[in-house]
Amino acid sequence: MKGTDKESAQNFILELNEFIIINHGVAASPMIIPERWTVNNTKLDLYKKYKRQVGTMQVKSIRHMWLLIAEELSSLSNISLSQNQCENRWRVLERNYKRYIENQNSTGREKKYFEYAAEMEVILGRKKNIVPQILLETDTINIPDTETNSLSATASTSNIPECSSTHENKTRKNIKKRLGTLEHMRLDRKTYFDRRIDIEQEKLSELKKRNDILKEKNSILKEYVELAKENISIFPQPDGFLND
Repeated sequence: MKGTDKESAQNFILELNEFIIINHGVAASPMIIPERWTVNNTKLDLYKKYKRQVGTMQVKSIRHMWLLIAEELSSLSNISLSQNQCENRWRVLERNYKRYIENQNSTGREKKYFEYAAEMEVILGRKKNIVPQILLETDTINIPDTETNSLSATASTSNIPECSSTHENKTRKNIKKRLGTLEHMRLDRKTYFDRRIDIEQEKLSELKKRNDILKEKNSILKEYVELAKENISIFPQPDGFLND
């Protein structure tokens, strides 16, 4: 299979995993295999539970995390799941959540509904690849809410709570700083377009002058032609003048 065909097939399988679960386990397994992922068998809290433990003795790697999630999810939901299926399902959810966020931040579009929006926001926080820090639009400034730390790939050794008042002050300072930056950007853009308008007006004025000069030249040429015609009619050339 060629590279492009193989990649297309993989993308198709990832999309298909959103609805269908393929059993890679033993054929004689007594577990029930559902035809569709549902709210009941989509346990996002398991991801949150194990993700923060990655890098510890309990969860040594990301692949180990998906194995533990698959085992616990299979036990809780009475379905047979592999770690690849769980990982693919998460990728689909993450991709759909990103599209949902982009839709919510867009103007003039019908707002979409995402079933796991609240859970995904808690898990992903304000990841830059999901929610951009500042969205610039023509008429509006969209600054996200207070940023929250994304889940670390390794377990943190200690968590020191930050004073709420200090946190709020930092947030306000950050917002003011961003607003100031945006205001400078808009002023620079306004100055640029004002200069462009002046240049275009100068060009139009110059073209008008050239047009007036051409009109004057045409008028002079027309008068010259008329005078030449009159001279020819008043002073006719003698016969044979051109032959001498």
